[in-house]
Amino acid sequence: MLATLRRLLLVSAVAIALSVPGQAQVGADPISRMGQAVAADERGDYAEAARLYRLAADQGNAFAQSNLGFRYFIGRGVPENYVEAYKWLAVAAAKGNADAKNNRDIVRAGMTAAQLAEGQRLAAEWKPNVGAATAAAEPAPVPGKPARGGEIESTGTGFFITAAGHLLTNAHVVEGCSRVSLAGGSRLTLVDVDTGSDLALLKAGAASARAPLLLRQGRGVRLADSVVVAGYPLTGLLSSGLNVTTGAVSALAGPGDDRRLIQITAPVQPGNSGGPLLDASGNVVGVVVSKLDALKVASITGDIPQNVNFAISLGTLQAFLDANAVDYEMRPSSAPRSNADVAEMARVSTVQIECRG
Repeated sequence: MLATLRRLLLVSAVAIALSVPGQAQVGADPISRMGQAVAADERGDYAEAARLYRLAADQGNAFAQSNLGFRYFIGRGVPENYVEAYKWLAVAAAKGNADAKNNRDIVRAGMTAAQLAEGQRLAAEWKPNVGAATAAAEPAPVPGKPARGGEIESTGTGFFITAAGHLLTNAHVVEGCSRVSLAGGSRLTLVDVDTGSDLALLKAGAASARAPLLLRQGRGVRLADSVVVAGYPLTGLLSSGLNVTTGAVSALAGPGDDRRLIQITAPVQPGNSGGPLLDASGNVVGVVVSKLDALKVASITGDIPQNVNFAISLGTLQAFLDANAVDYEMRPSSAPRSNADVAEMARVSTVQIECRG
């Protein structure tokens, strides 16, 4: 499902890389690299294409900068990173690139004030790297996706579901990991993965001292029901503590009427994946999985979608837990709590998960 959502309405600008006027003045080498980048894209090697565009962007090529900014926004060949996206699009826009200007404004609409300030600072401080023609630089890593040379490859969110130490997260959070652990803590055992539903079950080595979250019992969520998202988004950029956002259920199915998902308005960022979706009583009603790519939709419709995010439905995660004979607990959602109380319940049960490649 994650792969389906990330392909949704994807628009690529690489086909016009060699036909944009006004690029030849920066020298033949950036143009040559862009030709190589187009070839890399055509064979599906998006990481190599991004690396080549980065080299040309570092030399001052406006089209390469615009293309690189677009890639950081959609996460193609590089980790999704709004700050890096804004930086490169702003630099290219300052050189008169119209596509970069339009895309920069779309990116800005989805940024927090802190992200925007950082992106503006980086754009203002950027200078051409005349040695980039021979550099072997890779695209800069994004907070929450440290470089492979370090120990941590990526991070996500999970939450305890039993007092025996079982945790839930997304399958894509643990995909390709040689070691999964709590942030700065103990190793976790991978019990089961369901890639179709994008769920993974983990187990701590000993019974957890953290109180597990309880699943909602009885009637499921309804349209417009209030929900709370808890997680650890944008590691290294936002607070290292738990982040909480609020919203409502906006649809009872995902794209294509996929009943494994529900749609929510609570803001979601990279790193929220695998976190709990809680109702007004603090009971689990889903697992956060993804957000709709605003730029992809805007490229097709000319309009920016607002707060279109998704969570795996309660029925889907219950079926997954039942298949693994997990002894989870349920509770009726009959006593609404304040958002602050729900956030406190999430805080003691929700953890950051580290993946080492």
